Amino acid sequence: MTKCEIYVESKSTKKSCKSVQRESELLARIHSDLGDLKNNLTRGSKRFYITFIDDYPRYTVVYLLI
Repeated sequence: MTKCEIYVESKSTKKSCKSVQRESELLARIHSDLGDLKNNLTRGSKRFYITFIDDYPRYTVVYLLI
């Protein structure tokens, strides 16, 4: 009996990145991501969102778009 490839991938664990160092100053590095809410709309009928994350304090801001 062989295991499904997707099953094996979903059970594998991710190794952490030890070589990546976080910033030591505010606003030195900002991560952003743009995504959609698929079939879920917000109360204001927004379909997309964007996030901004400051690498040092991990402060996060989320904006709803369109």
